[in-house]
Amino acid sequence: MYLFSLVGILIGLTSCNSPNAARLNNATPAAAAALTSPTAPLAFTLTPQPVLIPSATLSPTLTVLVAGTATPVSTEAYPSCLSKLGRIEQMFFPSDIISDTVRYRIYLPGCYDAMPNERFPVLYLLHGQGSTDDQWERLGVPQKMDALLHAGMIPPFLVVMPYDPSQKEAYEDNFASTFPHEIVPWIDNHYRTLSDRQHRAIGGLSRGSGWAAHFGLSEWEMFGAIGLHSISIFWSDVVSIKRWLSDIPPNQMPAIYIDIGDREEPKMLESATWFENLLTDQGIAHEWHLYRGYHDENYWQEHVEFYLLWYAAQIGKK
Repeated sequence: MYLFSLVGILIGLTSCNSPNAARLNNATPAAAAALTSPTAPLAFTLTPQPVLIPSATLSPTLTVLVAGTATPVSTEAYPSCLSKLGRIEQMFFPSDIISDTVRYRIYLPGCYDAMPNERFPVLYLLHGQGSTDDQWERLGVPQKMDALLHAGMIPPFLVVMPYDPSQKEAYEDNFASTFPHEIVPWIDNHYRTLSDRQHRAIGGLSRGSGWAAHFGLSEWEMFGAIGLHSISIFWSDVVSIKRWLSDIPPNQMPAIYIDIGDREEPKMLESATWFENLLTDQGIAHEWHLYRGYHDENYWQEHVEFYLLWYAAQIGKK
């Protein structure tokens, strides 16, 4: 296994049932109410549109140290996004790092071609181990993007889904170099992107979440938001994560979202809990969601819409 599995031995795992009181110290009143009230909905809210809360949640579902709200989405600036469907392109380009081409898929919203002077935020979504760059497409990202755009719930943005053909640890995988040094610059040079970190997010599921944590923290200047879905930290990153976190200026810390199913394998839950406790102990703002579900595509597909709403709240601001 290349994914994190020995945290309890290497780090000294803290209890997964850390008191909510420790989290309430820095929570907003709304977040505090969600944690303390037995009748309050245990999910954060994006304004002005209500969040589509996944069904069958398991308490506790949420930890928020510092809660934020999204700015209202104005669809008046993107009228063509309300009628046209987006498209997926699979693309290749030559690499100077590997002796092969780099492969990726990209979702372009329906108004991309109709607005040649407009630049767009970018979300990078990384696939899991044993899968390919079509995984997020198979989970319904293009359809959900179109539906949310047409409903006026999110602004348009690009979604890039790169392919990592390796199964190696992060320090052995050329993807560690090709992604920040070739893929991200290629996208910015060949598409009309907003290339500042405030308009760029990275997320991933399973092994892809390990990459999202790796790049989001070690290359924090590039990303303003990190989504970790069924999080699995790379074993080789365990000793580096505390240093990466300490190197990020407090006012530049990316927004962090973590979710995982309650029926995951114990070691996967241990990995996620260790990372969440680390953020909590250091007073780093984050969101922690524990939902009912397994480590499978049914779980991720059920939550794709919720993920996209969260990413849009982070990178969709003008």
